[in-house]
Amino acid sequence: LSEDDEDTDAIPELAEITETDRESTEKFLALSDSKLMNVVKNYRKYNYTEGERSLAIGILEDRGISQRRLKVLGFYENKNYDRAQKAYKRFKKNSNKAFIFYIPSLIIGILLPVLDNNVEMPIWLLLGTLVVGIIITLVYLYYLIKSFFNYQSLHESLDNKLDFGGILAFLLLGLPFYFASYFYTLRIAREKIQQLN
Repeated sequence: LSEDDEDTDAIPELAEITETDRESTEKFLALSDSKLMNVVKNYRKYNYTEGERSLAIGILEDRGISQRRLKVLGFYENKNYDRAQKAYKRFKKNSNKAFIFYIPSLIIGILLPVLDNNVEMPIWLLLGTLVVGIIITLVYLYYLIKSFFNYQSLHESLDNKLDFGGILAFLLLGLPFYFASYFYTLRIAREKIQQLN
């Protein structure tokens, strides 16, 4: 057996259908087979639960379309969407961490020279603040670079290759304008994931 045949044969166990999930029965029964197959494939995109997905699979089985057939036809799951969603979650997690460390890094980076020029500070306080600022900046850069690789994975899962200009813009604009690029990039990524079929 090839890897694809093994993948096709492996049908995971369906989620339990709750009473709340059963409230969608009428709606699902009214759908055509192709629309119901689309619900099975893209249930997360349409904000259905795993139980509602199981309900849709059960209705399709009653109509003569087995889980194995759904899998062969490519309607059992949306692997691109799932892969993009996982990459987006990793990107968001590391971007959030980078953003959290960006703020104190920026504050220390601005305040330290101002305080040093305008306030008489003991050398130990100046050096201590400098060391803390350097550590926080290094942690910020670590998460920024990590989020960049997550961003690259997200682009690849969306079937886009990140060109050199995109890499350069991410790194150069990411440092001084991280507060703006952070929100913009998250919004664009979320929109692209929603467009996946």
